[in-house]
Amino acid sequence: MQISRSVEQGTQHPLASAIEQAAEQRQLPPLAAKDFRTEAGFGVSATLTETDRTQLKAGDVIYLGNFAWMQQNRCRVDATATAATEQLARQGKTTVFVAKRDDEGNRFVVGLIGVSDALRPEAKQTLKEIADLGIAVRILSGDRKEAAGAIATQLGLSASQVQAEVSPAGKVDAI
Repeated sequence: MQISRSVEQGTQHPLASAIEQAAEQRQLPPLAAKDFRTEAGFGVSATLTETDRTQLKAGDVIYLGNFAWMQQNRCRVDATATAATEQLARQGKTTVFVAKRDDEGNRFVVGLIGVSDALRPEAKQTLKEIADLGIAVRILSGDRKEAAGAIATQLGLSASQVQAEVSPAGKVDAI
């Protein structure tokens, strides 16, 4: 969580805020990092310039993001991580992959973070009132279909009202 917080420094994405809060609750301060790179809808990366963990060291490049971000950065996602991701998605959680590049250039997942949206108590009723006005209600989400579907179920929405795995540009196009 501390490493993730370190890489997420300065980003404004809601998942970054959730990671920040979780690390803060565990009293894990961010470590110094540089060469931050963000790609909206995919993830972030940074190079650690300090660490207090034996398995990571200064100079390690860390990647945080979705599966597409792992693929784009050639990070190996093994069967265990894939199975865990599917389980998190069925629970309505978004998976944030945490990967690193070692000295030999190998890139592989070292952890997963499951983040879930907490719906406001009035959300379901508010959406009903909007729909009663004749306004179409849809979920546009960058999350996997399973995670977006779990949220839709909680809100009383049908599968036809959900568009998942949508990029930020795709959301603009859909609106």
